[in-house]
Amino acid sequence: MKSNKNKLTILQLLQSVLAALIGIQSEEKLKEAFEKITLGQIVFCAIVLVVLFVGTALTIVNVVLAVYT
Repeated sequence: MKSNKNKLTILQLLQSVLAALIGIQSEEKLKEAFEKITLGQIVFCAIVLVVLFVGTALTIVNVVLAVYT
């Protein structure tokens, strides 16, 4: 099991994932993140990203429906 001092903080995790998603993360940072990331952090990040995606999609649909109805 990985020790807590080698885990990424929530802020570091989100920064790393968002940088990777938009393609600006360096190779060095990517390797560092993969060495320190845990399964719990992956699950947390996946849940946050899905909630943000669904929330954004619902907001866009509601705005479009409000404008065209």
